[in-house]
Amino acid sequence: MLGGLVGLTSPTSSASAAQGAVRTTTTVVRPGESLWEIAAASGTSDVSAMVTRIVELNDLESATVHAGQPLEVPVG
Repeated sequence: MLGGLVGLTSPTSSASAAQGAVRTTTTVVRPGESLWEIAAASGTSDVSAMVTRIVELNDLESATVHAGQPLEVPVG
C-alpha cells in the first residue's frame, strides 16, 4: 500500500523503454529518509527489487536520495 508514502500524489503513467508503461505515483523524499524506506513503504514483498525499479525509473546513478527530491514510485 502506498498510502504511507509522504508527498503522495495522484497515480500517473510513466513510460520506460526497458519496462514499457509503468503506473507510478510521486513521492518527495523526507529528511533522513532512504530509498530502502521508500521502497518498503510501497508494500512490496521484495524491497530490494523495488529499490532497483525506483533507481531505474528515475534514472538515478545510485540509491542515494536527498530530502526534497521527487521520485516516481511504481504502483502495484
